[in-house]
Amino acid sequence: MEGELNASSAKMHQDMWNQVFSLTSPVNNITLSPEVNGTNIMSLPGNRSKEDCMDNWAATQHGLYQLASLCIAAAFVVPKTLNYNILLLRFFLIVGSFLMLIWGWTKVCEADVLGWYIVLFLGNVAHLAYYLYHNWPTTFHVDIEELYTRVFRPFQWSHSQFRDLICCGTIKELPSGATYAMEGASHIGEKLSILLSGK
Repeated sequence: MEGELNASSAKMHQDMWNQVFSLTSPVNNITLSPEVNGTNIMSLPGNRSKEDCMDNWAATQHGLYQLASLCIAAAFVVPKTLNYNILLLRFFLIVGSFLMLIWGWTKVCEADVLGWYIVLFLGNVAHLAYYLYHNWPTTFHVDIEELYTRVFRPFQWSHSQFRDLICCGTIKELPSGATYAMEGASHIGEKLSILLSGK
């Protein structure tokens, strides 16, 4: 009994080592044979030949791929000291992902490659739109700009912070001779009122 067990165990180990040394992968059915005339020969499942593999390899040497890779690399070397570094970063990423998208569509023709570059492109466009929306230079009426310059800028408020503050309030224009409030007579509550122009 013990001899039969050792023989079956030895056979199992020998099969395992034969599989390892023949370099056969049962998972994806790719077989690497030993070197023949100094080169490794790889046979792929299906009817794909060495020329098909070389065509796919040549697709990565295409000019669109190289230019897109250069744009993506340039995006990450934009110095932080520049005023508009985020804009440049997003611009290069959008151009690079768009070129990759075209490359994936015309040269690789694989759905997953195309899908990932579409997601990358749309994500960067959305991020750039969000950034521009929140950081677009704001212009105010002359009286409000003067209020910002005289009262809020000395406390180092940004234009966007000031814009958010004045969005919460209203501007009232009173006819000549009208009174907005009188001390001791008008109930204003917890409001802050600033006279922009007039007496």
